[in-house]
Amino acid sequence: MTTLPSGKLPAVGRVFFGLPMVAFAAVHLLYADFVTRFAPGWLSRVPGRPIGARVVGAILIAAGLSIVFEKQTRMAVSGIAFLVAASSPVPALERHRENAGPRESASGPIGNLQ
Repeated sequence: MTTLPSGKLPAVGRVFFGLPMVAFAAVHLLYADFVTRFAPGWLSRVPGRPIGARVVGAILIAAGLSIVFEKQTRMAVSGIAFLVAASSPVPALERHRENAGPRESASGPIGNLQ
């Protein structure tokens, strides 16, 4: 097993973090209708979800490439952190969804997978 010099390790890490972001972006752009099914419950009532998936895809492409090429890296990582936080389930909103009637609870992302 060969070891990398310590100077090359950060570059390899940037590539292994940035390129998957570009791959995730491609999934968001190519399969926007499918990706929106897995959005958190509080996003189920937002209109234009496929457009939002494409916007997220564009943000992920920009962030991934900026990480790989070391341009505006902090802003790119902050954008990815915001996307992760925004797509995380919010416990208070999820509780509201659990207490909703049958019509509202079936409209969630899992209820549409048939």
